Formats: sequence, C-alpha cells, structure tokens
Amino acid sequence: MKYIFIIILLIIYSCSTTADIKEAENNQVEITEPANELIGKKFKLVSIYPEMNITIEFDEENIFGFSAINNYSSAYLTDGDIFSVKSISTTKKTASKEYRDAESKYLNMLRDATSYKLKGKRLIIYTLLSNESLIFEEF
Repeated sequence: MKYIFIIILLIIYSCSTTADIKEAENNQVEITEPANELIGKKFKLVSIYPEMNITIEFDEENIFGFSAINNYSSAYLTDGDIFSVKSISTTKKTASKEYRDAESKYLNMLRDATSYKLKGKRLIIYTLLSNESLIFEEF
C-alpha cells in the first residue's frame, strides 16, 4: 500500500511540473538583438584633419583603420547608442610633429568615446572629455 501511495504522488507531481513547463513554453517571448548597423562599413574622418585620411572600419567585434601615421585596431562595444573602445593597438611608424599630434588627438578622442549616431552615410562619435565630436563620412 505504501508503494502505491508513493507512485501516485510521483505521478501527480510529474503531471504538475509538466503543466508548468508547457505554460512556461507558451509564455516565452523570443528576444532578438538588432544587427549592429556599423558592421562592414568604412568611414573617413572629416571633422578634424580631413587631409590626413584618418579612417575607421567596423567588423563584428573590432574597429580598425588608419590614424594619420599608423594602422590601429581595437575591440569595441555598442549597446543602443552607447559606444566604447577597448585598448587601442597601433603600428610603430613615426612622422612629423604635425602628424604625431593629429594621430594622438584622434586616438585619445576615440578612447574617450561614449556614444554614436549614424545618420545616412555620416557617423558621429561623441566623446566624454571633449566638446568636439568625431564626424566621419562613409566611403
């Protein structure tokens, strides 16, 4: 008699959890993350030093480009309009003081990036410590 009672309790318990699982399955909402609109795009800096051909290009996890003298790359993150750059790596070329200063200013502003906006073919990267924004045009 004891075994029959235990078996009946197990059956009742298993039926109640099955109902909970089915209910949970029916109430699930599929959440999909929008594709990063920057992936595969390449931009040229036009707001400062346009003659130095500074560029930025995006893949799924990294940015890379030319920063007046050197090539650079870095991991980046976006969340909505929030934009942040991790540690930036560069090649080790050198040039005139004018180019070194331009490269330094650009990379520092990129490190300080806080958010971005993409308007058509124009990318604007806003920075925390500067009243200047980095404005790029897609090419």
